[in-house]
Amino acid sequence: MLGVHRAWLRRRFDAIDDAGYRGALDDADFAYTWDNFADVREFFRHAADAGRAVLFTAT
Repeated sequence: MLGVHRAWLRRRFDAIDDAGYRGALDDADFAYTWDNFADVREFFRHAADAGRAVLFTAT
């Protein structure tokens, strides 16, 4: 996750071409996506530093 940079994620975000995606696909939606990704990345980093495992589900 540390290798994912904002510019890379923005390019991938801008490439979304899925009629089933219900997000806005605008700057505000990307900012929301990036901010939450950064928070999750930090959470995983703290868990790894503490030698802890993380279990999660994504729906």
